[in-house]
Amino acid sequence: MPWPRKFAVWTEDWRDPNERLKSFEADLRKAGIYVRRGGDYDRWDLEVRAGLLGFARLLMAVEDHGAGNQFVRSSALA
Repeated sequence: MPWPRKFAVWTEDWRDPNERLKSFEADLRKAGIYVRRGGDYDRWDLEVRAGLLGFARLLMAVEDHGAGNQFVRSSALA
């Protein structure tokens, strides 16, 4: 059973969290990966599919730290 994975990035380039998510989604699509966006009441932001049974759901959170700094966290939930 795959374990959940967590990723974090510190950035000094402020971007709207929705735009950051859209950019991440676009990058995945460019790589040929099937991506589905979560709805307003889902507990995840993006679902990534790989084959018939492989998938992961991604959850992203962005923390603003002032002066244009952001801490971006994402978790992959299998």
